[in-house]
Amino acid sequence: MSMIEPARHFGLLSVILGLALAGCDTEKAREAARAEALQQKTDLCIEHLKPSLKDPYSVKVFKATVSPGNPNVIAIDYHAKNSFGAYMPGEFKCEIVDGKVDEGATRTLNAIARLERETAAQHAYNICLEESNANLARGEAGRDCQKP
Repeated sequence: MSMIEPARHFGLLSVILGLALAGCDTEKAREAARAEALQQKTDLCIEHLKPSLKDPYSVKVFKATVSPGNPNVIAIDYHAKNSFGAYMPGEFKCEIVDGKVDEGATRTLNAIARLERETAAQHAYNICLEESNANLARGEAGRDCQKP
């Protein structure tokens, strides 16, 4: 093997390593751009949400995610103060179109989310009642089911 052979392998290794590192930088740049876009959309959604809160300046965002089915829809988990000054959890969904909140779509998204939560609570209540009735039929104590 001549002296040129190891040098050629080293050169090839350097090119491969350089391309791999460039790919990492590109991926980091893409991730940073996605995070910045999410933050901008979240800020728009929070500004839209604030007028409906008792203390608009108390809102604290805990999680914001992009909908897997629609990259324009942002789901936000937050806490904000209620009338008594206690922080309460909340959920808000928002659709951004052309850099603005789509009011109709956002209203619809939140109405659907509210109905899904209410349906889940009613389902849990119904299961509790069924179990309570089964206990009573066996002569056992019924359960204390909280109506949603």
